[in-house]
Parts: sequence; C-alpha cells; structure tokens
Amino acid sequence: ARIHPLVDPRAAPGLMQRAGWKDPVVDTHVLTVRYAALDRLVSDLRDSGLGNALAKPAAPLGKAALARARAAFAARADADGKTPESFEIVTLTGRRSLAGT
Repeated sequence: ARIHPLVDPRAAPGLMQRAGWKDPVVDTHVLTVRYAALDRLVSDLRDSGLGNALAKPAAPLGKAALARARAAFAARADADGKTPESFEIVTLTGRRSLAGT
C-alpha cells in the first residue's frame, strides 16, 4: 500500500489499445541502484513522486515498524554495506491519428 501502482509490461499493449492507441509498443529497462541507507532510497522515491500515489494515503509507519524496515534493508546489504534495489522502467508508445483511426 506504499508504492506506486504497477503496470505489467505484458498487459500494457492491451491497456493502450482499449484507450484508443494504435500500434502499441512497450519497452522495458531494468536499472539496479545501490543504496547505503533506506532513508536515501525513500527520499529518491518521494522525489520521483513514487512514494504514495494512492487516493487515500496509508497511516504513517510507527517507530518500531520503521526500525524493522531499516534492519531488513541493512540485512540485504553487500559486503561494502550497500543494498541493491532494482527498478523496471516501462516506456509505452503508440500512435493516434487526428481522424480517430
């Protein structure tokens, strides 16, 4: 309940066609980024507008839950202390003529 809604790249062409787009093309790219702290990851997500895109925001995390999240994040760290996180970037393109065809 705390992440941006996900779009399955396999379902995206059908979604685009139902919205009236022709010749849909979906490209994906996986980007792996390494973070030294959970707080920096959360900051980057918020700066990207991906922190809480829900119509009704969830209740804030309590101190104990945040401490558990930080501990779980740190437990996944590599030997150098940085935790890898992967992001899938999905690009949707299509065409729509002025004549509506």
